[in-house]
Amino acid sequence: MVENKKNYQKIVDELVRKSFPELKKNKIFISEASKWVSKYFSAAVTYVFLFSILKISKKMRDYSEEIIESVLAHELGHIVGFKSYGFFGYTWRGFRYLTFRGARTIEENVADKIAIDRGYAKGLYEFKNKYGHPEKYKECYMSAKEVKEYAKSVKKW
Repeated sequence: MVENKKNYQKIVDELVRKSFPELKKNKIFISEASKWVSKYFSAAVTYVFLFSILKISKKMRDYSEEIIESVLAHELGHIVGFKSYGFFGYTWRGFRYLTFRGARTIEENVADKIAIDRGYAKGLYEFKNKYGHPEKYKECYMSAKEVKEYAKSVKKW
């Protein structure tokens, strides 16, 4: 995992440099995802105000570079959102994310749209077509068709 962590860190650093400059001062650590996280997700982020931890599933090792960048751009989109909420907003949204499916759907769609707005639509589209999301959470995410439609609407396709 050490070599993979280094590669993922380089990708995240490059994404921040070219597409997420507002995260330049944030410390983002890479960690291997737990078995539970890996069962359901390719990556997940934990935001703790002063730093973030991106947990990467082993299954991402099989993804193309474009898909990896797009999945990580989606996770960075979450951090952009988290930063804008402030402490109480972040705490409230975190609670709602974990307890209300509708809130989870909103947050996931916002992260997808941030990634798309910054140029990662085709990788997200490919990810959703090739791997998709587990049935348990599928309804919380934009479909490949929705990604393409939104990307076209904002001229990012």
